[in-house]
Amino acid sequence: MVRMLDLVYSLKRTTKHGSRSDFVFMVPPFLAYYGVTTEHRSMLEAAYTQISLYRNYLRDPNANNLWKHVVLGSDFNDTGHWSTGNAWAAAG
Repeated sequence: MVRMLDLVYSLKRTTKHGSRSDFVFMVPPFLAYYGVTTEHRSMLEAAYTQISLYRNYLRDPNANNLWKHVVLGSDFNDTGHWSTGNAWAAAG
């Protein structure tokens, strides 16, 4: 995992990274669960912050607020509105 703009975390896949819509399903719920079980409020706040920052970068107001698939990629961006990506974001 690497840290990007505004403290956004990004999963690093080999040499590629970027903000992906499915991240919101994977990492913030873990941070929140860990924060609750260990009574670390900062982890709950980090989960909330990550979701907020991802929403800021991925949400497309010109497409009824659907989320783009990948932005801020080091060598790849996919600004399409994947239904699976939006489902993962909603599930997170």
